[in-house]
Amino acid sequence: MRNSFPDSKQIILATAEELFATKGIANVSLREINIAAGQKNSNAVQYHFKNKEGVIRSIIMPHYEEIETKRNAIFDTLESTGSMELSSLVQAYIVPLASKLDDAGSGRNFLRIMSEIINDPTIKLIENFSIETHDSTYRFRMLVESYMAEEAITKLHRRFTAIRFIFSELGRRASQVPKSDNRLFISHLKDLVVAILTAPTSDETYQLLKF
Repeated sequence: MRNSFPDSKQIILATAEELFATKGIANVSLREINIAAGQKNSNAVQYHFKNKEGVIRSIIMPHYEEIETKRNAIFDTLESTGSMELSSLVQAYIVPLASKLDDAGSGRNFLRIMSEIINDPTIKLIENFSIETHDSTYRFRMLVESYMAEEAITKLHRRFTAIRFIFSELGRRASQVPKSDNRLFISHLKDLVVAILTAPTSDETYQLLKF
């Protein structure tokens, strides 16, 4: 008869995910994960994942790959139908991520962890994710360029600001009591991101850019 109990690797991952989401990545040690996961071997986390980055990657990647597949499929549909309005592109980027809000466990933890990774410059993990032409975030960045002023792209880095804002808001939402309906939240988030990308540059900011 096959053993139906989760193995130590699964237990460690589930424990680490919950600890990272609730306490923050920097505030959780491998030793704490090991103890909380009830592992008798003091090196169990290192054995399975080598280091903290390995643990985080193992938590993130299943969600990341699922989101990539869904988002690229939406982009494909928009391109094939010619429905390339900015609001549609922004919605295509947000919706696969926001679907994780409906997952009361792992999905919501993923959003909280990603919010920290995106917003904390001391966490270098995000720099190690390869950015290639098939990556949906890269694709989003390229697709929205035509709607943006040159200085917003090259000097003010509004695309990164918008992406960071998306993850911040989703992480904040995920840390709250789950809502039965997230449609208003998602629609408002889309509107705010469109505004970030297309907001006019003030004369003062434009002049300061020249210094």
